[in-house]
Amino acid sequence: MQKAFLLSACFVICGASSAFAQTFVTAEGVRYQAACNVHGAVLSPVDPARVPIYLGNTCEAYMPGIGAGTWGWANGGFVARIEGVRIPFGRQDPPCWDDPRLAQAVDQCTEVP
Repeated sequence: MQKAFLLSACFVICGASSAFAQTFVTAEGVRYQAACNVHGAVLSPVDPARVPIYLGNTCEAYMPGIGAGTWGWANGGFVARIEGVRIPFGRQDPPCWDDPRLAQAVDQCTEVP
């Protein structure tokens, strides 16, 4: 839990700025805007009633008020599993895949939770 809190605090303090912003859609049709920073990706929901998803560059995932988990990717897309709930993003490359600051770290998140 402490790791998730530190990850969350870092995203808030460091911000999620990048020229590599992208849009992602879950299997349920929920849309997110992604921004990359040196710690990973912040998926900000288009719907303000939803909470963001933080995907760390060491394969950790976090949603404020919900909890922590992991994320990974394979040829079929990427998935976050947070507190036992799978959030699949089918047929999409992971966020920050093309960000030179994170590409090597993202390459290591190949275990789909």
